[in-house]
Amino acid sequence: EGPPTPVMPGQTSSASGLGAALFASGAAALLAQLGWLRMLQPLAGAHLYGVVLLLAPLLLALAAGAAMSGPLVDRLRRPTRLVPLLLSGAGALVLLSLPIAGGAPLRVLEGTSAGGSRTSALIWAYLLTVAPATLVFGALLPAAVRVRAIWSGNTAGPAGRLYAWNALGALAGSLLAGFLLLPRFGAERTLFIAAAIVVVAAVVLRWSLPGRGRQLAAVAHALPLLLLVVPGVLGAWLGSGPATVEVIAARKPTPQGLALSSREDIELYARWFVGRPAARPGDSKGLALPTFEGRGGRIELLEEADGRIGLRRGALRESVFDPERPNTPGRTEYALGLLPALLHGAPERALVIGHGAGWTAEAVLSAGVKHVTVAEIDPAVLD
Repeated sequence: EGPPTPVMPGQTSSASGLGAALFASGAAALLAQLGWLRMLQPLAGAHLYGVVLLLAPLLLALAAGAAMSGPLVDRLRRPTRLVPLLLSGAGALVLLSLPIAGGAPLRVLEGTSAGGSRTSALIWAYLLTVAPATLVFGALLPAAVRVRAIWSGNTAGPAGRLYAWNALGALAGSLLAGFLLLPRFGAERTLFIAAAIVVVAAVVLRWSLPGRGRQLAAVAHALPLLLLVVPGVLGAWLGSGPATVEVIAARKPTPQGLALSSREDIELYARWFVGRPAARPGDSKGLALPTFEGRGGRIELLEEADGRIGLRRGALRESVFDPERPNTPGRTEYALGLLPALLHGAPERALVIGHGAGWTAEAVLSAGVKHVTVAEIDPAVLD
């Protein structure tokens, strides 16, 4: 074996920063992926089919990013600065994915109304949303391994450590998204946090690299977040994702020859055939009631096309009532509680799984059951 490659000034701290950057990219990638899943899965349905439709483009983009990055990095004379650039680019593309996801229902309606396959329309919509940022996330690891190999003179050891940091970041991101961010803040703000993580990592890493002009270059890497500081931009960005009524419209059978060419078109189409966010009764301004983020998806009330109010969780209807007759229960939900109580004969205790609008629990109580326990996984439903 030859003598070890000498460590240049500043490389020790930069090497630690490289591991931290890979940890950050792993965390941000999983935050973004779970945020995309939360937004897009209702288009295909909350089942394995919907998960697979999203995972396939993700894995394809990861593989393509890694495959394209390796040969490119090997040809670069100064690959060190590529890693923070990729981090910043990944953050920018995560931010861009939200308005792209907002157009997904339109793309599905366009594809199916033209006589195309719904599955192919869904895959195309998912691919446009997730592929750009995921390609860059896939390119990060080969670039970081190449830089670390230049600094240390070794390959296997640094590659293993960087992969471990990346995997640990992905683990942290998945736990953070599933147990804290998505149930509390929703998909849009989770995507913002994912973008912020990699952009901040890019700024810190670029600042730590030796060389002139590093401070100015580090500030330039923060541009994806700095643009959101412009008044009105952040609010417009947060509202650019897919609306629930648009998602529901895209899941309905599409009339052949339907011509929709913009978000305004699908908003009008959805209002006529699906409904709109419900307003507080008697509110002269017609302001929509607030939505809540829950463990199973966004929870909101929609004034449906037939005039009834539907309780939606992740775009799926869980309960419905008529505002003109608010004390008249939904037949299906009431029957779910009444029939088992009548068939039992003389029940004393009952467990109702899922509160919804409360009609099932009310039916059980009306049947004479003395002790009723309601289990609801989402406190937001009760709110």
